Amino acid sequence: MNKEFHAFCLAAPQSGEGKTTVAIALMRALTRRNLSVRAFKCGPDYIDPTFHAQATGRPAYNLDTWMMGQDGVRALWNSRVADIDAAVCEGVMGLFDGREPGDTTGSTADCARALDIPVLLVFNARGMAGSVAALVAGFQLYAARMGVRLAGVIANNIGSDRHADILRQALEHEDLPPLLGALPRNEAWRLPERQLGLFPSEEAGTSDAWLDALADVAASRIDLDRLLQLSVCHRPPEPTPVMPPGTSTRRLGIAKDKAFCFYYHENERALAALGWQLIPFSPLADTALPPDIDALYLGGGYPEVFARELSGNVAMRDAVRLFAEGGGEIYAECGGYMYLCATLEISAKTGGAAGAFISWPMCGVIEATARMGDRIRSLGYREVTLLGGAPFALKRDRFRGHEFHWSDITLHRDYAPLYAVWTRAGLENAGVVSGNIRAGYIHLYWGNAVEEIL
Repeated sequence: MNKEFHAFCLAAPQSGEGKTTVAIALMRALTRRNLSVRAFKCGPDYIDPTFHAQATGRPAYNLDTWMMGQDGVRALWNSRVADIDAAVCEGVMGLFDGREPGDTTGSTADCARALDIPVLLVFNARGMAGSVAALVAGFQLYAARMGVRLAGVIANNIGSDRHADILRQALEHEDLPPLLGALPRNEAWRLPERQLGLFPSEEAGTSDAWLDALADVAASRIDLDRLLQLSVCHRPPEPTPVMPPGTSTRRLGIAKDKAFCFYYHENERALAALGWQLIPFSPLADTALPPDIDALYLGGGYPEVFARELSGNVAMRDAVRLFAEGGGEIYAECGGYMYLCATLEISAKTGGAAGAFISWPMCGVIEATARMGDRIRSLGYREVTLLGGAPFALKRDRFRGHEFHWSDITLHRDYAPLYAVWTRAGLENAGVVSGNIRAGYIHLYWGNAVEEIL
């Protein structure tokens, strides 16, 4: 392919600077230029890719150098950009925020370094003038130490065109990467949030008209021609397929709806390569499991938000419990783990006494109570050794993943643990194994488990 290939990573000094909005605007604007655009998201984020896919019309993919390794990141990237015009990667948190202080593994900068693509810095310009030069100079210097090129800057939340001119001149005076654009303050562009981050695009109600309005602003206020010029990159060669589709001989029911929507795309691709036929179903809307399934995969999501609906669908709860009692294999993570419990408790908040909870019956596969809290209970990367065997005929017993939840689960009887987890304090056991049931909070990544598939 002789067409130019463009690629860049959008980063920020910290979370909350507006990079997701800018990323969506740019993805949509470039797509409307009749460029084929592929979106990526650094880190273990399931929500931002839903907006990316809506903006580009193509599936979006996670990239994470800690969970996947740099070789895994490059392999996935190469397999997805060989036939497109522009690849836009949205970063995670601040540009250099990695697994822990002093370790940039898993950071946006580490991802950009692994892919050898330039970075555009998005920052909240509210209340800032000449100090932008110090901000950008510092990020440019630190990026250069990592072998990462800071190619340009985009200001968010500017107060006026004069404000944008001040920022532009401050950067030009110090011969720093240029201000490629400046977006004004507009509350209509703010994406709704809740405890685990943004609402997924399906719930947020982001319409094509909203996306096109963002694209209009990007096209009028960001120098897209210069951005494309600065982001010309070497097109990776189209790789030889390393994960051929398997023969679909086993049927895997996978929960897919507003309550269960957290899945790594590459995990599903690995399962398909292992020979699983993935059959989506909705614990919210369906009253029976898909016919003739051999196993169930209950991913993460928002069972607490849809507790009333999940509890009210008695037919589905009974179907899951009967499948488990019949020896069917079930693998559940985070929200799926909560759904398998006997009850899910949600704060009564309005109209109830302080500390009061509403208890919603769930599947009762695991004798336990899940209770939503008012703060984060666990957050961070995890590495585990599976003690009760890997799900779905995966042959590894050691995986990396990510944990993020506001709930606690209290077990009402002893269960064998699912895995040993490496923490700063050492090893601790977590999760549940009971017959063919495996459940735990950690979202494991097995998308790069190629060797046991071939």
